[in-house]
Amino acid sequence: MKANKSSILYVLQALKRGSSKERPISQITISKMLKLRGIECDRKTIGRDIDCLIEFGYKIHKIKGGGCYIEGDYFTEKELAVLVASVALLDMPASAKKYMQDKVRSLANINSVECKKQ
Repeated sequence: MKANKSSILYVLQALKRGSSKERPISQITISKMLKLRGIECDRKTIGRDIDCLIEFGYKIHKIKGGGCYIEGDYFTEKELAVLVASVALLDMPASAKKYMQDKVRSLANINSVECKKQ
């Protein structure tokens, strides 16, 4: 089992990669995600971690009735799609293009629609 101190970082990662205003993520879902990484963490601990992240300055919004999402200065889905398309125009080997496109796609939120393979 991984150290408890790292759980807050996994909570932050889950919020960045798996939540949006349109699709908030529940504390129970985050708990299940952590469990897949070998970290046992209950819903209340997740809630305290989220409160700590908010106190630290992250723009996390809690939705009444459950769920939360993080707001930030991240690439939008459309911006990432433009970057992926732009890489296709570069004069470089196909394997290098694929590598760069996959790297750009990895910045996308899991709810992203426009960055899926084109």
